[in-house]
Amino acid sequence: MTNNMLINKNQSPQTEPPWYRQFWPWFIISLPASAVVAGITTVIIAFKYDDALVVDNYYKAGLAINQVLTQQDRARQLGITAMVGYNADSQELLIQIPDDIKLTNETLKVRLVHSTQASKDKILLLKQKQNNKFVIQAGEIQDGWWNLFIESIDGEWQINQRILFPMQGQQLIQSRS
Repeated sequence: MTNNMLINKNQSPQTEPPWYRQFWPWFIISLPASAVVAGITTVIIAFKYDDALVVDNYYKAGLAINQVLTQQDRARQLGITAMVGYNADSQELLIQIPDDIKLTNETLKVRLVHSTQASKDKILLLKQKQNNKFVIQAGEIQDGWWNLFIESIDGEWQINQRILFPMQGQQLIQSRS
């Protein structure tokens, strides 16, 4: 016999520990287990939160896009622009239309649409205070990017722009070309 195969009487043969006390079986089991946990988490998130950015009726949304483009073309023809400002202390939204633009109605519809959270959207009706100047208590507007839509109450024209709150001074909003 060779020396490798001899076992000393004072030493017991080394036995491998059971599989559950070894590293590699647990490592291999952890990979699919982590995928299962991630899958369950994804399902919980999917059912808990609404898909607010997904439109249910694509055809209707497509028709609305054509109407918006018509409104924006009309605003461009009329040369409508607006200076928009927001006072965070008084929570007032100020919109000033140039004096040379004659408005057919003394009320403007303003929509503040949050980029990702539809529950924060605001629709405001602004009454003319003086010479194409419109002011309203808009409440608190959360910091971040918002889509601002200004349109006539009769839907004849619309101007819009993406703006960042808090605003620094006033910002010019005009029809896109």
